Amino acid sequence: EQQLAQHVDMKQEEIKAQIERDVQTNFKNEAVTLTSNTPPFDELDDYKYIFDNVSAGIWMRASMDGPFIYTSKGLEAILGIPTNTLYDNQEAWFELVQQNYIEDVVNAKKRVVSGEKQQIFYGIHCPDGTEKWLLEQIIPRKDKHGHVSNVFGLVLDLTREVSLENE
Repeated sequence: EQQLAQHVDMKQEEIKAQIERDVQTNFKNEAVTLTSNTPPFDELDDYKYIFDNVSAGIWMRASMDGPFIYTSKGLEAILGIPTNTLYDNQEAWFELVQQNYIEDVVNAKKRVVSGEKQQIFYGIHCPDGTEKWLLEQIIPRKDKHGHVSNVFGLVLDLTREVSLENE
């Protein structure tokens, strides 16, 4: 499990760094140009397209327990619940967490509220009865005064890797 987490951590750090840069640029309303020959992104639509077409789940909330601002289609596929459910019920995702991981998830959320980045591995029970294993990185975004102003995260479904490791 530790080797798997280290391997995934490297890939996740690369993705996270790119997402952090992209989201920060997006919030500043600056045009993003890939090369001098590439036209600028139509920021919101292009980022939504990118985020909705990666297999990882990507989300953003106004605060750790606040409403979702964005949830990707990848997150919908991982959790097995429609994104509308997440917008309507802020606890829908937490309700999927396996009982023996609830304390870990609650503690990670508390650390995010205090401004710390978190990476957590936990299991969920999907509505269709399947069990999945997730690696989630949660990143607080701070304002100029150091207060958490938004929270975003990246979720990877490691079920296949965990199954292979257990064989």
